[in-house]
Amino acid sequence: MVVRYLLFLAAWLAAFSAVGLKSVRADNVVVAISQSKPPYVIEEGEMGMEVDIVREALAFKGHRMIPRFMPQRRILHEYQYGLVDGIYSVRPFDGLKGFVTEPTIVYRNFAVSLAKNGLEISSIADLAGKNVVAFQNAKHFLGEKFSKTVEKMTDYTEVGDQFSEMRMLFSERVQVAVGDKAILQYFARRVAPYHRDGKTLVFHAIFPPRPYHSAFLSERIRDDFNEGLRHLRTTGRYEDILAKYDVH
Repeated sequence: MVVRYLLFLAAWLAAFSAVGLKSVRADNVVVAISQSKPPYVIEEGEMGMEVDIVREALAFKGHRMIPRFMPQRRILHEYQYGLVDGIYSVRPFDGLKGFVTEPTIVYRNFAVSLAKNGLEISSIADLAGKNVVAFQNAKHFLGEKFSKTVEKMTDYTEVGDQFSEMRMLFSERVQVAVGDKAILQYFARRVAPYHRDGKTLVFHAIFPPRPYHSAFLSERIRDDFNEGLRHLRTTGRYEDILAKYDVH
């Protein structure tokens, strides 16, 4: 009887210790997140495909993401001064504090036109002579070749609201819109039906993909995140998250 009790006690202590160790390793991780940038970030509901990926990658090792939404211009400042535990959508650079993860997500910028117009756009140079709208600061973000091309164009404009890009394209006020494919698809689905009117979009791949990473002040959190991210990819959960937001 005594032996049975001791065996039970040993098993109970082992189980308790395992739970205790897991709880010690699990953290609340405060992550700086940009304000709404659908479908990547949808502040209402604390969701979006990038938010979901970061949350679930952290949760794999028991960590709980605490999102802190703020303007884009504040995110790096908050992280560099240690006011948050992590950030995402960052491209590594000299002086970035902490520990950078494997690529979290890839942004894919395209030139977009209406199929009915039959535009041939296979390079950035092909934008010359066309009426083009792009997202704000695109000429500083999309590389020197793009910047030099659009500087010579009289019919080039940038807008802060990417929904406006798609309304302008569907209403044929411009011939080409430039932006991330997932974002433009998201807003295209929200343009009034009478503007879309059966018009089909053509996405011209004239820009290279841009992988973005996350970063954490803790090396352990970074390593746990990477393990969780690999789990999402190998199990197919990563693609499920993208599909949830109708990204393809």
